[in-house]
Amino acid sequence: MTQLFGDVAVAVQALDEALSSEEIRRLPTPTPSPIVPTPVRQVLKALEASMNAVDREEESVVSMLQSLRQNLEEPEASDLLLSLLSSSTFLLSGEPRVDALLGARAPLVLRRWVLQALAREIDGLWANFGQLLLQRLKTFLKGFRWLDKDESGAFGQTEFLRAYMELCMQAGTAESAEGFKTAYDLQRADAGFLFKLLAGSAKKKKNQKQREEEVGVSLYNLVMRVVGVHDQDLRTFRRQVYTHFPNVEACFAAAAEKDASSADLSEQQFLYLGSMLRQSDERLRRRPVVLLDEEVPLEPEKKLRAPNTETDRKFQRFFKGLDINCSGLLSVAEVKQAFAEVAPSVPFTVVRRRILLAYGSLNGLMNEVKRSNEDSDSEVEMGSGATGFAQAEKLSEFLELPSWRISAFLEAIAVKDCEKKKIKLPTDGP
Repeated sequence: MTQLFGDVAVAVQALDEALSSEEIRRLPTPTPSPIVPTPVRQVLKALEASMNAVDREEESVVSMLQSLRQNLEEPEASDLLLSLLSSSTFLLSGEPRVDALLGARAPLVLRRWVLQALAREIDGLWANFGQLLLQRLKTFLKGFRWLDKDESGAFGQTEFLRAYMELCMQAGTAESAEGFKTAYDLQRADAGFLFKLLAGSAKKKKNQKQREEEVGVSLYNLVMRVVGVHDQDLRTFRRQVYTHFPNVEACFAAAAEKDASSADLSEQQFLYLGSMLRQSDERLRRRPVVLLDEEVPLEPEKKLRAPNTETDRKFQRFFKGLDINCSGLLSVAEVKQAFAEVAPSVPFTVVRRRILLAYGSLNGLMNEVKRSNEDSDSEVEMGSGATGFAQAEKLSEFLELPSWRISAFLEAIAVKDCEKKKIKLPTDGP
């Protein structure tokens, strides 16, 4: 048993050194068939370099690394990895997908190392894509509109593949025809892999030309994935806000400076909000039942500081993802739009009831949209393309429902025989 622990420790040390070595990361690798995405290729490089670095007398260590490499080189390895990443949770031991991906006899420590390394490499791939997108389009909002070629409010696989390839080819350094072809194939594999990750949390949209449903990725599906925020993290943040505050406006007011001229929050103020929510959660766990007359206002220490805890780093990623116009300030509207995307889906009758209770009529709701958007038309109508998407996004913010659900609702109540899609709220029903 002691020998096994020693072998695993040697293997992990060799893998850590190989994966962190820039020289090894830049080494060309034989192109496998089928081509695997970059995260898997980098881990394979680390495994190969570790096998060469380990003393050949350490036969058991070499055997473990070789077994891992052979499993990751299998054609179905990428699909198994996608299946694991799409799961909310899985076990390192006794999980058939993990056994198929890494081998049933691989030690738990090595399993954990490989999966963590793959996750870090995937995060790096997303970060690189986000950097290229911002370099060209300057903001996430403009980048999304560039991706959404048909102005439907969500982009599909074809749109993403073309955009990803264009960005990577512009930043590429391949000079020879052979190098260009290899780079093209590798980047295409990466684009397909990343879109499948996006598709796991995206909704389906109807393709009007082919009359079939395909996966459509929304603005916040993309941005949160780029900055490394998962849907569950955003749902938890939404729950925290609505647990401790009546609405987002009150939450912002608690974190903003007194007598501030703007309700928007800076990154430091947003980090302060994160610490305040964390302390509120801890207080609720310690005191699940609190009498009103015993309530003591929460006053966490408010000071500017660099992110130094996991919660700080998480809220720093939240800030980058929620600030879709990259202004350096976070508005109430940006947070409400993000919360709407992860809000529970409701039937159309509930959508109608919310409109009537909050605005009295559909005219009242659309008038509110016009007041919030200076270039809106004076009539109650839904334009097609970008205009329709902009209004659906605004309605999503007002009603706090996912934009894809609002778009489906508007499509269901649209008057079809019009140049522009006039909409009328039904008078019957609950």
